[in-house]
Amino acid sequence: MSSQASNLDLWRQRKIEEFIYFRELHRETSTYLAKEEDKYTNIGHTDDSRTWLTLREINGNKYVFRCLNDCLRFGRQESTGRLQELARFALPTNTSIVWVDVSTDGLYVAFILRDLTTDTRVGYYLNSRDGSTVSFGGNSITRAFWSNSGIVFVVARKDGTAEKLQRVRFTDNYVENLFSFDIGSYADIRISNDETTLLISATLSGIKNTFSLDLTTYDSKPSWVTSLEPRSSLRLRSGMLWYLTPGSVNVARQDLSDVSSLPDQINLPEGFIASYLEDAGPYIVVVGRRLGCAACVAIHDDGIMTEVSLPRGSAIRVVPGIDNKKAVIKLSSIAFPLKSIWLDSKANILPNNDVFTSPHINSRRIEILSFDGTLIPISLFYMGDLSGSRRPCVAHVYGCYGISLEPSFNPSLLPLLTRGVVFALCHVRGGGEFGPKWHDGGRCDNKLFSIYDFLSCLNNLRRLDFIDNQRIVAQASSAGGYVASSSVGIRPHWFRGLHLINPFLSVLSEMISPSSSRSYTDRYEFGDSHLFPELRDIQSLSLPNQWARNNDVGDLDVWIDSRLNDKVVSWRDNLIWATSLEKWATSSSVNFRLFCNFSSGDHRASFNQSDTGLVNSWLIEILLGHTKLLPKAKADDNSTMNVFATS
Repeated sequence: MSSQASNLDLWRQRKIEEFIYFRELHRETSTYLAKEEDKYTNIGHTDDSRTWLTLREINGNKYVFRCLNDCLRFGRQESTGRLQELARFALPTNTSIVWVDVSTDGLYVAFILRDLTTDTRVGYYLNSRDGSTVSFGGNSITRAFWSNSGIVFVVARKDGTAEKLQRVRFTDNYVENLFSFDIGSYADIRISNDETTLLISATLSGIKNTFSLDLTTYDSKPSWVTSLEPRSSLRLRSGMLWYLTPGSVNVARQDLSDVSSLPDQINLPEGFIASYLEDAGPYIVVVGRRLGCAACVAIHDDGIMTEVSLPRGSAIRVVPGIDNKKAVIKLSSIAFPLKSIWLDSKANILPNNDVFTSPHINSRRIEILSFDGTLIPISLFYMGDLSGSRRPCVAHVYGCYGISLEPSFNPSLLPLLTRGVVFALCHVRGGGEFGPKWHDGGRCDNKLFSIYDFLSCLNNLRRLDFIDNQRIVAQASSAGGYVASSSVGIRPHWFRGLHLINPFLSVLSEMISPSSSRSYTDRYEFGDSHLFPELRDIQSLSLPNQWARNNDVGDLDVWIDSRLNDKVVSWRDNLIWATSLEKWATSSSVNFRLFCNFSSGDHRASFNQSDTGLVNSWLIEILLGHTKLLPKAKADDNSTMNVFATS
């Protein structure tokens, strides 16, 4: 595949002219998206991180850092404004920093380096007094939490099925391992705002248990608190444990000093389905959905609840409390990038906040009837007036794991929206738009409903007078790739193209094998077809041999983006799927093209500008008729598969 890298040269020559708008927006927001208010928690390796960013404020001094291409620099800014560099660390080539923090005394810096080639993560401990560094945690750290002069971190197994919680204590040039604790997979770990307690919500043998760890002493080990429903959200505030009750319609408070006592129950507004809660400073903020749209409420310590009025069609993220008098909520949408609004102590929006509207991008929400009469919402985003000529459409779907499709800001959509493309988010069953029942409606043996819901969305989109039914592309990522590919296999003539991003396509082979490393969560979502053979027909719908049963295919392009270091979805499985699809296309009389783009990175990493530009060139070509935007990646004219290899 490396021999095909030269085929990207033609596209790179057009990149400056074709995607300058996207590139400038991306450059403007890359650092801004990573920076929290007074706490820098998760950073990416960007070329423009040239400003000092605050880690902590200790005794009136700000401890700051900045990351350049060659090194990490750590410094202290005094109240007078004087900036002093304390230490620096030379970054190895082809690495990025995924976490960095400073001790409460300002003497030590800890950070995690990710190797972009091998996707390994190693922790480092930097002594600002002498500049010495010590590594810790092996090469598979996923998360870390700072507690005084010690670090609590999580190490994942190589197969990704389970994790361990470990704690170390730092002294000069030495790291002491204190304990190791199994936490299963998909553990939710939170540190209290005063950094005295760590809450661990771990799924062990399919049952979720919550443990607390006292960080004020080195002798403590995790102690059991309670058993909660999976995906419960936990926060510790003033000695009270806050969490969501089963069904996500109530909030409970429990006094940790008396675990045997019954928790208080706080009823959420009618129709409100909670997703998670966060300690925002003056109060607890519960984020969820109401009538299928993102919403949030604030709950004060006395139990009084206030609904927060936010613009419709926004993705919401609450910043952990940094001020006891004000709270910060971050919003984003297709129409605007991540922005902050400030709430006062009564959860009212403070004046002088940004205006969350766009003069260019419009949105509309419609509801359609699925095959069984269920109302399925669709969020439409577009530019200009929809009257006039018919427009091409990109329909995005997920419908898995109870996760809602949020309209978060994506600058890579701007080249399409500015050219008149309509972007549609199809909120099918299996997601979390309307709570657990909505998820169960598209889970396991009901997964077929997710596919039929998406086909119903497409059927109704095709009938709209502003949508060109000959120019519709289905788009999906991860597990949503199963829903999208199955839908295209059932009705291929409805689609002009299929765009899959790190797709999970080998559902049947993974679920049918008792030796598969797939976790309890995956089997809970798709069903264990080894134990329940009746699920195999549903799980096989995404396979190319199912496509072969349907000869009603017009012009069809398929684009697959895969990560070479993806530990969630194997790029090899996607290549096998693509090869099988190519054999079907070669043996049938269809006008078919298949593109495979393999690039470095893991499952959750965002695609770089080269990857984004390539797929946008392809979308512009098939939706708008612009020809010769993409070079032919293979010289063999008899093959339908085009392979791109990027680094």
